Amino acid sequence: MKISFASFSEFLRYTSNHGDFRDCMSLDEASKMLGVSRQRVSQLVDSGAIDAVFIEGPTPNTISHVFVKRMDVLLRSKSGAKAGNPKKYFNNRVLENSELMFTEQFRNSASGWLMSRTEHLSPFLLPEDDFRLASLQIGKTSPDKIKNLLSWLAELPAPLIEPELVTITGHFMTATLLSEGLWKKEHDSSIIIEKNPMSDLQRWLFVGFNSWAPSIDLNPCISGFFINGSGVDSKKYPYLSCQIGSDDEAFSIPLLISTERKNILEIIAEEFSEKKHYAFPVKVRGLLVHKNLLSIEEKKLLGNNYDYCIKIMAQENDHNFIPLSPEKVQSSGYSGYIWICLGDISKVPTFSNTYWCFEHTDLTNINSIKYNMDSLERKIEYIRNESKELDLSILHKSIPIIEGSPIYSSEFFYDFLLNKG
Repeated sequence: MKISFASFSEFLRYTSNHGDFRDCMSLDEASKMLGVSRQRVSQLVDSGAIDAVFIEGPTPNTISHVFVKRMDVLLRSKSGAKAGNPKKYFNNRVLENSELMFTEQFRNSASGWLMSRTEHLSPFLLPEDDFRLASLQIGKTSPDKIKNLLSWLAELPAPLIEPELVTITGHFMTATLLSEGLWKKEHDSSIIIEKNPMSDLQRWLFVGFNSWAPSIDLNPCISGFFINGSGVDSKKYPYLSCQIGSDDEAFSIPLLISTERKNILEIIAEEFSEKKHYAFPVKVRGLLVHKNLLSIEEKKLLGNNYDYCIKIMAQENDHNFIPLSPEKVQSSGYSGYIWICLGDISKVPTFSNTYWCFEHTDLTNINSIKYNMDSLERKIEYIRNESKELDLSILHKSIPIIEGSPIYSSEFFYDFLLNKG
């Protein structure tokens, strides 16, 4: 069965009300999962072996997106699985045994360290019913630009004692900052290096990665929030984890958007579907919250990276999210790191068999991203050639548009933060 839609928005509206394509994946994802070319996947669609939907392009007789039924692809993938596949072994032995994720051995691994960098978000990700606010009075003192807001918060003589409704302009990205940068605090690079033998190259890559304020996208596919039935399961994924920043991802604050705000998620999905950028200017109105407003139990999970967070909540009609033209924010772009973590999946990944590859780019410009992706791919190729004795695969990556499927999916990362395992 094949269905055609005039726009991405029309497709999302259809899938929210019909079960025909409740679980889909892109043509590229299907190609990677089956291990065949895009052309072969298209042939399977044309023959009727796989069901698909088509999103019409901006000009007549053109197609901008193709989505195929995930179950069709999964069945074909499983039937063609190779015995002894190390990735399959890793998935069966590690990812399907959630208790391993909370052992000391995993915590000391490269992946465990990476996940620990995001644990400060855990209390903020709780559903609103569990979010304990001291009060809900609205303040009127904070600045309206993200750069000024960050400076204002740093200079406050004491933390805010109540949530404050703020309206902020800046650049938006569905990512979470892993490190504030070498210039803002001491880093644990030396401790990690002392505990783990590394080659000179591994040591340099890890120190550079940890020092220069990288981010990671923790969210399941945004368009998938709508493709899967009537929308995202807000109990499983209560918030979209994002950031709003100025000039560079290092100068940002966490932004959490309730997944019950489907109108906002659809705006974001539409922006990303055009594939023009991975960060864009916005005007956001939401609640500025300090960690002191959380319960004692919740604060135990909160790291030192952030004291504040902006939340766009489900039941607050005056909380909003509006994309802006670049001229409105008076900025030449929003720079950040695209990166991949390679690890040996034939055994538990450690710092001794893990490599971090990264490139700095303008995340508002798809041509800049493509340019730096080419450099990133060359670095990855170099490391693979220098480490042929290791079975290197992608463990983690910063943003979805980077080629390759990581061992640890966004969904797995999100579940880890909520201690679902």
